[in-house]
Amino acid sequence: MSIFLIMSAGLLGVVRTNNKYTLQKEAQNHSLEIAEAGVNYYHWHLAHNPYDYSDGTGGADCSPEEPYTCGPYTHDYLNDSGQKIGGFELEITPPPAGSTIIIINSTGWVDKFPLVKRTISTRFGIPSLAEYLFLENSQMNFSPTSETWGKVHSNRKIQFNGTNHSTVESAQNGNGVWGTGGPQDLWHWPVPEIDFNKVTQDLSLIKAEAIANGIFIANSGDDGYHLVLKADESVDIYMVTRLWWPRSNYNIRNETFLENRSLEDIHTVFIEDDFWIEGTVTGLLTIASARFPDNPNTNTTIYILDNIIYETKDKYHVLGLIAQKDVILTRGVPDTLNIEAHLIAQKGSIYRLCYWFDLKDSLTLYGSLISKKPGGFKCGDPVTAGFVDTYYYPNPNAIYYPPPMFPITTTSTIISWEEIE
Repeated sequence: MSIFLIMSAGLLGVVRTNNKYTLQKEAQNHSLEIAEAGVNYYHWHLAHNPYDYSDGTGGADCSPEEPYTCGPYTHDYLNDSGQKIGGFELEITPPPAGSTIIIINSTGWVDKFPLVKRTISTRFGIPSLAEYLFLENSQMNFSPTSETWGKVHSNRKIQFNGTNHSTVESAQNGNGVWGTGGPQDLWHWPVPEIDFNKVTQDLSLIKAEAIANGIFIANSGDDGYHLVLKADESVDIYMVTRLWWPRSNYNIRNETFLENRSLEDIHTVFIEDDFWIEGTVTGLLTIASARFPDNPNTNTTIYILDNIIYETKDKYHVLGLIAQKDVILTRGVPDTLNIEAHLIAQKGSIYRLCYWFDLKDSLTLYGSLISKKPGGFKCGDPVTAGFVDTYYYPNPNAIYYPPPMFPITTTSTIISWEEIE
């Protein structure tokens, strides 16, 4: 009899142990689900308050030192009956300067086993418009000698006769994308239209930022300015006083050196005039051009005079050029031209005029071309003017590390998800 009692007690102990283990295992699984609920909650919060990284507290709980983490913020977790069964704790790391990436750490638990906690870390990013290689509000036409490696989108129809290595998308019904190019399985239509009111950046905000923390250059009273970006993180600034005839070549004949300015810790330059640009990009920089009040007859243009290249192709070197009207390649650009930048023509086009029988070898772009109206860099089929070959590559670094004050989309996406100890 005593042996039976001992065996029964042992069996009961095993059952209790197994039951406790089972309950703890369930708590572990449920804690992970609650941690995920915390991430989902803050993703929802950011959709309604995209720049609130402190859970509605006004930032009082944010660290004044790097990595400037905000929190922790604790929330109850309720079951379907409205009963509290656990909770989650959030720590939010806002985007560092020059980035749109937010880190959300969420720790979940159940009240029955409060010490059984699981934590997940997610990186959310708000893509910038640099995710587009081409973005236009007008009809587009790609020649047989055009080759694209990034996303192409138009709110109108696209005739594509070249080679695409990524998607080509039109917001139009009925053969929104057509032509002899391909591969055509990457052609999509109709897709949602892009609202160009959200594409255009408020140039007055860039002006205010440049006055406060960057470089502001007032109207020249002449033809404009010439900027030469230098590898020592500075810029030579000239005043353009005369162009070669005909003026539609946009080539500089006379200019006066004004000064050399350091670009160290400078991220915005605003020029209240037209300007010509070339050189080597070091750091994160946006250069914008506009005249106020906004008048179509006085809207400004950016002219690309020569190669624009990054010191290094990484997230620490990126250039945005934002023109109030057009971005134009001058007649005198090199036969082989490299442009490493993200270009926006807010109200106009990005193009080079057809100087007949003025053939250039190749244009290679590494960045983005965003414009309201159609543009282009070659004429004729076969090509009789402009760049015979055109190669267009996206800059993947700039999707979440865009040029300063460059337009962004409105929807955040998950970049990574991992459980951490």
